[in-house]
Amino acid sequence: MRSIRRSLLGYLLLLLAVALGAVGALVDRFANGAIRSREASEEDRIEQTFKVRQIEAKAKFDADVMAETKALAKDVHYKTADLLGQRPDQRQKGPPDFILRVYVQHARPYSELDARLAADQKGRDEQLVR
Repeated sequence: MRSIRRSLLGYLLLLLAVALGAVGALVDRFANGAIRSREASEEDRIEQTFKVRQIEAKAKFDADVMAETKALAKDVHYKTADLLGQRPDQRQKGPPDFILRVYVQHARPYSELDARLAADQKGRDEQLVR
């Protein structure tokens, strides 16, 4: 016949093992949830930083292209002025004349060009699907 002490000790150890296993599973579940939420927030932060840097890069590129366009328009204006018979001393001081305004007014930022190209590509893709 078995002793009651040994049975109680065995049951106690079994109950302790089950309780520790349940606590371990519960802690593991909460830890995985915390890690996943941390990864998601880090991913969102990186995505947001990327978008901000992308917008800044587009704005810088647009400003550089606009400055280059203005310089090119000014250079073209001076070269065409020689062809039209104007001398540098005959030119007016002050606001740029018509040719320079036309070039600069028709310059478009890169972001508009990018959107237009994306729309054209989408239209071509839709035509290919049909």
